[in-house]
Amino acid sequence: MREAQTRNLQIPGSLASLALQNDSVQAYAVEFPNVTCYVVSMATTRKKSKPQTPRQRMAARRARLRAQGLRPVQHWVPDLRDPKVLAEIRREIKLMAQHPENDAIDDWLDAIRDPKDWS
Repeated sequence: MREAQTRNLQIPGSLASLALQNDSVQAYAVEFPNVTCYVVSMATTRKKSKPQTPRQRMAARRARLRAQGLRPVQHWVPDLRDPKVLAEIRREIKLMAQHPENDAIDDWLDAIRDPKDWS
């Protein structure tokens, strides 16, 4: 039996090694400087997963925010669109305006506040 011949060939601009056995190509490997992979199954693109539910998306978002050192806080404020709320605010303003020490409180607030803080 004849011994297998093996030769390495260099192609300028890229590295290529061809293993020749009995004058037929058995295997080859080519590496280009700017290309890392030609094989589709080895591609690093993200696989499309099945769609998540809104609950799962929100849970993932909250987990990312917590990982950043944040925590959720919920604020409840008066609904100024509600006529009942507006009526209650007006009622409380009238009561505060009738307070016997209202002038003294206003003088104290004027004394401690700095007008530069408001600009």
